[in-house]
Amino acid sequence: MQPLFAVNTSACGRGAKLTAVIVTYNNPEMLENVLKDLCRQTMRLHEIIVVDNSDSPAAQVMVSQKFPSITYVKMSENAGTAGGFHEGIRQAVQDCEFVLTLDDDVRMYTDSVEMLYQGYVNLREENRCLGAVRAVGARHERSASRRLDDFAWRGTLINTEAIRRVGLPLPEYFMYADDVEFSMRLAEQGYEVFDIPDSKIMEQRAWDKLSRRVFGRIVICYAEDFRFYYAFRNAIHTYKKHRRHRALIRTFAYAIKMLLFFSLFHRAGGWHKLRAIARGVIDGVRSHLGKNNHYLPGVAQPAFRSSQQA
Repeated sequence: MQPLFAVNTSACGRGAKLTAVIVTYNNPEMLENVLKDLCRQTMRLHEIIVVDNSDSPAAQVMVSQKFPSITYVKMSENAGTAGGFHEGIRQAVQDCEFVLTLDDDVRMYTDSVEMLYQGYVNLREENRCLGAVRAVGARHERSASRRLDDFAWRGTLINTEAIRRVGLPLPEYFMYADDVEFSMRLAEQGYEVFDIPDSKIMEQRAWDKLSRRVFGRIVICYAEDFRFYYAFRNAIHTYKKHRRHRALIRTFAYAIKMLLFFSLFHRAGGWHKLRAIARGVIDGVRSHLGKNNHYLPGVAQPAFRSSQQA
């Protein structure tokens, strides 16, 4: 079989080494789509690294058969996005100038990488201390770049020099806020981050959210209990660690809002979500990190008791 991944030497390669890092979990169909998109980019990619947290061999089989030139890393256990990006970025920075972080559920235009890199180059010409640039969503309307306070992994191009200075993502976060915490370390070292409206990346997956109408308003939140736990725990730990007091207060306020919502308006499964939110808040305040075996994808929720970390 002819491999789909090949270095595009005729594209506008400027000599910069860009390595893409994708963390995936039981999502081989969407992973294949984004890998195909990366293979069609108008700008050369030095390397593509796929970090697989899956408990199924499907992604490994697909990559080995269709993308044999891609670097495939199989984690010994599900390390979450935090552990996956920690390992993928650790390997990438050994031989590249920029790391492009991607989720496994995105689609890209053929010039998304080129436009992202060109946006970085243009901003650097303004003598900025630039740490990263980020692609925008397909519905983004602004035409000018904007400075960001933080970023998500999806579609972010990071200067390897900055990574070496601030360190790798924290694997003990498991999932959620590991990207925000990393971006705050960049800011504390004087690095700036901007979005690049000319580079667009589309998200495919949206089923991890649910929406309910309450008093005429739509409330959107996570559909699964474990997402609440890590989202609140890690956000609180991040804002506490970096002394972002206003953001910390907003997170506590949102936790109260969600507790009230599930207490009053969402009976089915609401008690499990109440426990997940409460435990997440408590563990965040106490800085109890790591993978919690009570809150993993596909794990039934136990009776409420003091948190026990893996």
